[in-house]
Amino acid sequence: MKLGVCETVIRTGIESDVAMAVEAGFVGLGLDFGRAHDAGLQRTRQVLDDAGIEASSLIGAGCNADQGVGAEAVDKMKRALEVAAIVGSPFVLVGAGTLAGSPIAEADKARAEWFATMAPLAVEAGVLIGLEPFHPVLRAMTYVHTLRHAAALTGGVPGTGLVVDLSHLWWDPGFLDDVAANIAVILTVQVTGVPVEALAEHRYSRCPPWDGDIPVAATLAAILAAGYEGWFEDEMVVSMPRAERAEYLAASQAFIAGALDSANR
Repeated sequence: MKLGVCETVIRTGIESDVAMAVEAGFVGLGLDFGRAHDAGLQRTRQVLDDAGIEASSLIGAGCNADQGVGAEAVDKMKRALEVAAIVGSPFVLVGAGTLAGSPIAEADKARAEWFATMAPLAVEAGVLIGLEPFHPVLRAMTYVHTLRHAAALTGGVPGTGLVVDLSHLWWDPGFLDDVAANIAVILTVQVTGVPVEALAEHRYSRCPPWDGDIPVAATLAAILAAGYEGWFEDEMVVSMPRAERAEYLAASQAFIAGALDSANR
């Protein structure tokens, strides 16, 4: 069982983030690109190695598939992949970007070309590029809202994969079928709840995985039943007093681990 927590849940500095993750029982830390740079890449890797945990993901690199395939975009992707390799992350998370007035078919073609161009760079670096679809409320950030759409854009080519965030995808009736169809290329499953109050107000928000509208335990069981064996990461990114974060992390790890253990029985 590979349980990680995204650094953006903790946000106290690399040493204390790692220490809190380990204390809570997590064996992975999903790193933030900017925070890793600020802390120093070699230092970040050393802190992880010394604690005996892994980088489970790398987010925030700013490489999106709407940036074209020119020299600047290629160099930016190469640097993100280099950073991932240094800190030990298995992949760099990317988004599809917005339509910006383009027809969907035209945007899809451009994104597929982007992945076809960038994927060989990932293969060479020994790191994957993971595309994450977002909830439809976040249309201003990306036009890709389902796992099957994301899979169509990457084409399953070597060097690419998919990121599953329950808070972005649970609403889709075809979600679990899409998981089963793409199980071999799912890089991580990010776990969080979505508060009913936010949905009633037509806004996107997050809450602990044991609260809200998502049947998290049942969904995790279904993902395991489909054959998934990769990372599960807590990504409950909300404003939380620093003094409460350690208690939350311990409760989250126990909840996710308990749900997975129950599913495996």
